[in-house]
Amino acid sequence: MAEQDPTLTPDDLKVLGMQLGMGALAAISTTGLQKALVSSHAESKGAVYSLFFKLLEETAFKAGEGMHRLEEPFLPVIAAFVAPILGGLFGADVNEAEFRRKLARGEGARGAQAIVEG
Repeated sequence: MAEQDPTLTPDDLKVLGMQLGMGALAAISTTGLQKALVSSHAESKGAVYSLFFKLLEETAFKAGEGMHRLEEPFLPVIAAFVAPILGGLFGADVNEAEFRRKLARGEGARGAQAIVEG
């Protein structure tokens, strides 16, 4: 029998390294590392979406406040247009003063009733 040479060639080391690497990758994929990476990615996306919607909510709230502040000085101008339109289209007996006192209880009821009946 002929003796085999126990030294490894560079090609043998390359094949051995590839086998070890593939074995390590197979072991990593069966562990929780892959699940942890997917989970952390999903959590980071969720945090970004949460921040986006919080900012969107704040922006909408501030825009609503701004519109409310602008409404007060322009309400007489708006009322001057809306009251005759309601009267002409729906036959409502509504005056501008009812629209100016928008916060009083029951104001605008006649205009709303005329729209429903119209």
